[in-house]
Amino acid sequence: MKHSTWWVVLLGMLLPGAQALAEQEPIILYFLERPPFMMRGPNGTVSGSLAPTALQAFAKADVAYELREASPERQLHELKTNTRRVCSLGWFVTAERRKFAKFSKPLAQDAPVVGVTNPEFRLAPGATIAAVLAKPEIRVLIKDSTAQGTYLQAQFASMRAKTVRTAAEFPQMLVMLRSGRADIVFMPKEEAEYYAKHAGYAEGDFNLTQFPDMPPGEHRYLMCSMKVEDTVLAKINVALGGK
Repeated sequence: MKHSTWWVVLLGMLLPGAQALAEQEPIILYFLERPPFMMRGPNGTVSGSLAPTALQAFAKADVAYELREASPERQLHELKTNTRRVCSLGWFVTAERRKFAKFSKPLAQDAPVVGVTNPEFRLAPGATIAAVLAKPEIRVLIKDSTAQGTYLQAQFASMRAKTVRTAAEFPQMLVMLRSGRADIVFMPKEEAEYYAKHAGYAEGDFNLTQFPDMPPGEHRYLMCSMKVEDTVLAKINVALGGK
């Protein structure tokens, strides 16, 4: 047998074993504390409306993982550089993210997005998002590295309203809103209601507005680096079932 043929045969024998070993290594599973979707618990646990679904799927699929908390910016950097097997909890699918990441089946679907405003900022009854964002005097608070869903992102792209960008997390964004640094921030209804009840704010500190032109909430997914094998993601998807 020629040497070149021998190496091809040997490589064919070794590759399946190497892949099997790689699949036994824990996937780094990133999350960011964001009530009510993901909340840090005792002894390294994570609770909330979203996280348990993903963790149960990993366990059912017999896929080892190591939970780590990191900022959205750090998570995106890891996914884009693709140096190891990582997944991240609770992201929306976008065309840009599909260029560097793989996605699972949906983990959950958000409630429709609402507008959260300072009580001193008044919206006309029945106002649409399109009408609100057409006003150049309105200041919209937008978080960096966070997609707002297909419909809202399209509205942002053509709006005349002013953009106030921040890297702050949502609790700090509400502080910015209340202090008058912006007029409105958009977030899923369940998230806005959580902060209204559990973050120490009194009734009337903010107004929550539902818009007639807002479509149903977006689905959230596991977003994984390209290093995560298709076979592993397929097992997780099977464990997620009909979600």
